[in-house]
Amino acid sequence: MKAGVLVRNETIKTTRRLAFWVTLLSFCGLAAIINGENWVTAHWHTILGGIGPLPAIFGAVALILLITGEFSWKTARQNVIDGLSKDEFFAGKLMLLPAIGVTFLALLLVFIAGFAGAGTDLAAATGPLVRRSDLVLTGGVALTVLGYTSIAFFSAFLARTSGGAMGLFFLYVAFLEQLVRQVLARIGGVFDTVGTFLPRAVFDRMFSPTQYDPAAQQAAIDRAIQAGREAPVFHDTGLLVGLSFGWIAVFLALSYLVYRRRDL
Repeated sequence: MKAGVLVRNETIKTTRRLAFWVTLLSFCGLAAIINGENWVTAHWHTILGGIGPLPAIFGAVALILLITGEFSWKTARQNVIDGLSKDEFFAGKLMLLPAIGVTFLALLLVFIAGFAGAGTDLAAATGPLVRRSDLVLTGGVALTVLGYTSIAFFSAFLARTSGGAMGLFFLYVAFLEQLVRQVLARIGGVFDTVGTFLPRAVFDRMFSPTQYDPAAQQAAIDRAIQAGREAPVFHDTGLLVGLSFGWIAVFLALSYLVYRRRDL
């Protein structure tokens, strides 16, 4: 089956799901509230860095609802009966992952551009409104979104119900990985290092403005030393990017293995 047919099928399914629009509008409302609070001091990097994993979380929720609905309503089985192969069905869902991520990130950037523009005195501006570091940070946020949605993708295929998948996703990102990191930190040595490279730990570094600003990194280290705390460790951005794509590939591969080993 041609990719264009899969894209059309997924577009129709997505745009006709009430759950998708509710999630999207909820995200828009929350993004507007958060950005509105920063109206006076609005700058691209401060808003984008302060928004945290918001588009990643909402994108993950939307993806889970769209995928699990196929199993709950038995449309996954019907699609195969109607002519799709199991691999084509999976490919269609795989297309949703970047599409949903781009949608939520694009909406966020629209809000940022609007509020940052409204809060900036263009006549007094002496430099570019969007700096190179801002573009790099935008790329980092995009990678965070893809990372979180890949976890959601795996959760959806593993649980196949919206409630179960939501539970698995939030259990991992909110509790389980942090617990594992604490255990590894207590063991110490190489295990502590391993804990810093777990999926969410890597994805979360990608939306931090400090990750791309050597001066800010040094300032954070100096503050920690002055306060008598352990200095934070900042890893190479290229390494984190590679690890991010690696973890995304792992979650997608696990999703495919789970999907192929179970009946529709």
